[in-house]
Amino acid sequence: MNNNKPFSIFSFVLFSIAGWLILYTAWALYHNHNYISEMLENNQLTVSGNEYDILNFYMANSAQYPLFAIILIALGWMMRKSPIGSTETLDKKNPITSTRRTSPDKSKEEDFEEWFRNNDK
Repeated sequence: MNNNKPFSIFSFVLFSIAGWLILYTAWALYHNHNYISEMLENNQLTVSGNEYDILNFYMANSAQYPLFAIILIALGWMMRKSPIGSTETLDKKNPITSTRRTSPDKSKEEDFEEWFRNNDK
Protein backbone atom coordinates (compact mmCIF):
# COMPACT_ATOMS: atom_id res chain seq x y z
CA MET A 1 0.00 0.00 0.00
CA ASN A 2 1.28 3.43 -0.87
CA ASN A 3 1.76 5.67 2.20
CA ASN A 4 2.08 8.84 0.12
CA LYS A 5 -1.56 9.77 -0.25
CA PRO A 6 -2.43 12.86 -2.26
CA PHE A 7 -3.70 15.86 -0.35
CA SER A 8 -7.42 16.16 -0.12
CA ILE A 9 -8.97 19.52 -0.88
CA PHE A 10 -10.20 19.88 2.69
CA SER A 11 -6.73 19.37 4.22
CA PHE A 12 -5.23 21.81 1.70
CA VAL A 13 -7.81 24.43 2.72
CA LEU A 14 -7.03 23.88 6.41
CA PHE A 15 -3.28 24.26 5.79
CA SER A 16 -3.88 27.42 3.75
CA ILE A 17 -6.01 29.04 6.46
CA ALA A 18 -3.38 28.12 9.05
CA GLY A 19 -0.71 29.80 6.93
CA TRP A 20 -2.78 32.96 6.65
CA LEU A 21 -3.33 32.95 10.42
CA ILE A 22 0.42 32.72 11.03
CA LEU A 23 1.02 35.66 8.69
CA TYR A 24 -1.73 37.64 10.42
CA THR A 25 -0.15 36.87 13.79
CA ALA A 26 3.19 38.32 12.69
CA TRP A 27 1.45 41.41 11.28
CA ALA A 28 -0.62 41.89 14.46
CA LEU A 29 2.42 41.49 16.74
CA TYR A 30 4.31 44.10 14.73
CA HIS A 31 1.46 46.63 14.96
CA ASN A 32 0.77 45.86 18.62
CA HIS A 33 4.41 46.48 19.46
CA ASN A 34 4.40 49.77 17.55
CA TYR A 35 1.23 50.90 19.33
CA ILE A 36 2.58 50.11 22.80
CA SER A 37 5.92 51.74 21.93
CA GLU A 38 4.20 54.94 20.79
CA MET A 39 2.16 55.09 23.97
CA LEU A 40 5.31 54.64 26.07
CA GLU A 41 7.19 57.34 24.10
CA ASN A 42 4.33 59.83 24.50
CA ASN A 43 4.11 59.09 28.25
CA GLN A 44 0.52 57.96 27.88
CA LEU A 45 1.42 54.61 29.41
CA THR A 46 3.96 53.43 31.96
CA VAL A 47 5.14 49.85 32.23
CA SER A 48 5.23 49.70 36.02
CA GLY A 49 1.78 48.90 37.34
CA ASN A 50 0.40 48.18 33.85
CA GLU A 51 2.17 44.89 33.11
CA TYR A 52 -1.09 42.97 33.17
CA ASP A 53 -2.79 45.43 30.81
CA ILE A 54 0.11 45.35 28.33
CA LEU A 55 0.25 41.54 28.37
CA ASN A 56 -3.54 41.37 28.07
CA PHE A 57 -3.38 43.69 25.04
CA TYR A 58 -0.92 41.36 23.30
CA MET A 59 -2.89 38.26 24.27
CA ALA A 60 -6.24 39.66 23.16
CA ASN A 61 -5.01 41.02 19.84
CA SER A 62 -2.60 38.40 18.56
CA ALA A 63 -2.00 35.39 20.82
CA GLN A 64 -5.05 33.31 19.94
CA TYR A 65 -4.23 33.17 16.22
CA PRO A 66 -1.15 30.90 16.51
CA LEU A 67 -3.25 28.55 18.65
CA PHE A 68 -5.93 28.46 15.96
CA ALA A 69 -3.24 27.82 13.34
CA ILE A 70 -1.85 24.88 15.33
CA ILE A 71 -5.35 23.42 15.68
CA LEU A 72 -6.00 23.79 11.93
CA ILE A 73 -2.64 22.20 11.08
CA ALA A 74 -3.45 19.26 13.35
CA LEU A 75 -6.90 18.87 11.75
CA GLY A 76 -5.38 19.03 8.27
CA TRP A 77 -2.80 16.42 9.22
CA MET A 78 -5.50 14.13 10.62
CA MET A 79 -7.58 14.56 7.46
CA ARG A 80 -4.55 13.68 5.39
CA LYS A 81 -4.05 10.48 7.37
CA SER A 82 -7.71 9.45 7.53
CA PRO A 83 -9.44 7.44 4.80
CA ILE A 84 -12.13 10.12 4.55
CA GLY A 85 -9.61 12.67 3.37
CA SER A 86 -8.12 10.41 0.71
CA THR A 87 -9.32 9.55 -2.75
CA GLU A 88 -9.24 5.79 -2.16
CA THR A 89 -12.48 3.84 -2.26
CA LEU A 90 -13.85 2.49 0.97
CA ASP A 91 -15.48 -0.64 -0.54
CA LYS A 92 -12.65 -2.84 0.75
CA LYS A 93 -13.21 -1.65 4.29
CA ASN A 94 -17.02 -1.44 4.22
CA PRO A 95 -18.64 -4.87 4.39
CA ILE A 96 -22.11 -3.51 3.63
CA THR A 97 -21.24 -2.31 0.14
CA SER A 98 -19.15 -5.37 -0.71
CA THR A 99 -21.69 -8.07 0.24
CA ARG A 100 -23.81 -9.73 -2.39
CA ARG A 101 -27.52 -9.18 -1.97
CA THR A 102 -30.32 -11.52 -2.85
CA SER A 103 -33.65 -10.66 -4.34
CA PRO A 104 -35.43 -8.21 -2.02
CA ASP A 105 -38.86 -9.81 -2.36
CA LYS A 106 -37.71 -13.33 -1.54
CA SER A 107 -35.53 -12.37 1.42
CA LYS A 108 -38.31 -10.25 2.97
CA GLU A 109 -40.79 -13.09 2.72
CA GLU A 110 -38.38 -15.60 4.23
CA ASP A 111 -37.46 -13.24 7.05
CA PHE A 112 -41.11 -12.59 7.86
CA GLU A 113 -41.98 -16.27 7.82
CA GLU A 114 -39.03 -17.11 10.07
CA TRP A 115 -39.98 -14.34 12.48
CA PHE A 116 -43.60 -15.47 12.51
CA ARG A 117 -42.58 -19.09 13.26
CA ASN A 118 -40.31 -18.00 16.12
CA ASN A 119 -42.88 -15.64 17.66
CA ASP A 120 -46.05 -17.68 17.19
CA LYS A 121 -47.67 -18.42 20.55
